[in-house]
Amino acid sequence: MTHCESLVDLRMDFIEQLLLLKGWFTRRDLMCRFDIKEAAATRDIAKYRKLDEFGNNLVFNNSLRRYELKEDTFKPIYIKNITTIISNLKNSKMSNIIGFGSVGIESSPRISEPNLNVIAPISRAIVNKNVITIRYFSIGSGSSGGVKTIAPHSIFDSGSKLYVRCYCFKYEKFLELVVDRIIEVVEAIGDAKDSNLQCIDFCWNKFVNLEIKPHPKIEHPETIKHELKFDGETKVVSVRLALAQYWLQQWNVDCSNDYQLDPKQYHLALVNLDVLSIDGCNGLLAPGFLVKDHN
Repeated sequence: MTHCESLVDLRMDFIEQLLLLKGWFTRRDLMCRFDIKEAAATRDIAKYRKLDEFGNNLVFNNSLRRYELKEDTFKPIYIKNITTIISNLKNSKMSNIIGFGSVGIESSPRISEPNLNVIAPISRAIVNKNVITIRYFSIGSGSSGGVKTIAPHSIFDSGSKLYVRCYCFKYEKFLELVVDRIIEVVEAIGDAKDSNLQCIDFCWNKFVNLEIKPHPKIEHPETIKHELKFDGETKVVSVRLALAQYWLQQWNVDCSNDYQLDPKQYHLALVNLDVLSIDGCNGLLAPGFLVKDHN
């Protein structure tokens, strides 16, 4: 696919998103979204109508001068990525084009925004496989820990915090650091060795299955099964071993023995608790892992 073709496909897909999320669209929607002239928007619409050769997806409303969804026969021509659609609905510009007064989906704000002067050099180090030195706050020693030398290979978002997965030369192992605790990236000091790269990070590359179920003390487990699209009594989610504890935190999964956490807050329970004991999984961060069985 050429660059021009990909841009055209992007506009075709956007037409379908407008039909699905708004129910109708005009040439002006395409002009505002892609900063194109009226003639180009007209060509895009004609191209889409040609793809929709049987006229199943849209019809032109002459009185309102707009194209409208044919709900009974609509079938997407382009594969719809729900993650992309949700991202669009969280974006104010996209939401306004669709017709929302503000953002289409409100999301919780970050308590603090990451520092570009930290993110940018970490990104460069990851792409170029560099070793860098950083100044870092820690819970145990504050800023007195001084300078750390790391070889970062990935950044991940836990939903509330950004982390960088890296090889730490002080501890001689791979671990995660909270990006917002990095005071500054001091300098790049050379290329990382093969033993410091992502391909050697066993816990990052190994995936484990988390088997979850509705909390056994919840009154109506069928509600949770419907909400989370369970196929049976349990649901299995495959995650990186290094990140398992973070996802269990985000999903509020009770990982205590005999499931002793409050089911009003923890709607889910981890069935295969043994996964938290696999070497390299920081099970101590999983909800309730330290709660002992009092029976």
